[in-house]
Amino acid sequence: MLSTAYGNRNEEIKNLFHENGIEFEGKSPRDISFGRGKVYIVDQVNSFAIYARGTETEKDYYLKIFEDYNPLQGSVRRNPEASAPRKCCARWEHSSKDEDIMLQVVKSLLGR
Repeated sequence: MLSTAYGNRNEEIKNLFHENGIEFEGKSPRDISFGRGKVYIVDQVNSFAIYARGTETEKDYYLKIFEDYNPLQGSVRRNPEASAPRKCCARWEHSSKDEDIMLQVVKSLLGR
């Protein structure tokens, strides 16, 4: 189970995915990326975000996946960053379901 050290759990999150057969990639100290930068998690103090990168058609699919896991109201964004138009994202408030949400959303986004 992930700790409640929100915003400081990157190693725990990486281990969680490793134990479930999904290896993280990248060297960013803040973002945990999977699938060659297609999907990544950002754990923050107040919430965690999952980003996905793709074409407009792929983003339609990704946004539907995000909605299926009850993100924070108003947090699902098609283009959250003007400088990165291929990204979309959603945020979730921390809860005892963090592990399950992270795993299921990332697996779905990666097509596993």
